[in-house]
Amino acid sequence: MSLREMSGIGAAVVAGVLVGFSLIVDGLNLWPMPASVSYGSRTLYFSNDLQLRTDGSNYSDASGILKDGFSRMIDVIQTTHVVDGNVPSSGALHGLHVRIFSLDDELNFGTDETYKLFIPESGEDTYAYIEAQTVYGALHAFETFSQLCIFNFDTRIYEIHSAPWKIVDGPRFPLSWTSDRHVQAFFAITNNKESHRLHELYKAECATLAYCRQRIIPHTDTLIS
Repeated sequence: MSLREMSGIGAAVVAGVLVGFSLIVDGLNLWPMPASVSYGSRTLYFSNDLQLRTDGSNYSDASGILKDGFSRMIDVIQTTHVVDGNVPSSGALHGLHVRIFSLDDELNFGTDETYKLFIPESGEDTYAYIEAQTVYGALHAFETFSQLCIFNFDTRIYEIHSAPWKIVDGPRFPLSWTSDRHVQAFFAITNNKESHRLHELYKAECATLAYCRQRIIPHTDTLIS
């Protein structure tokens, strides 16, 4: 067997493994694959004015963790597109309604970070609904929601395909040793660091201001001259 054939087989195996850990639906690729998921065939639409509702939630968000997480999600969704289209009155999504049961926002080993995300198919006052035991479960739900949003370059608005969505998920492991989805050599990262967008870079204050509440594990590399 030639080296090229072996490389092709290896690539196919890796692709198969990655597909097994993700969910591909109508052009969407949810990563990692949720513990439980169901979906339909309708489409929802929204522009750049998604609202955050927290009525019925026990969590006061005095420290702003939920609000900041919602703002980051909006930035991730809309950072590279100009939304200037008209949202249809039928099937319009107005925002996210988040309900958190716990008052505590301390992130410790064993903190419940599970969540439930429901996106309806239609309605006069349509909101996606998130239910979580702690605020950190809601942050994971924001990440999943952002992956469901697709920008339509023809209509210039955002769409969510395959509604209604019902997703139940949470971290599979209590500790995360790395936040990377792939690994690059140190010299490759340093050579291209100026090309990264601002929201792709961690700063020292990202960790210090949160007082270790966020799981940012610093990476260290040794340069040998």
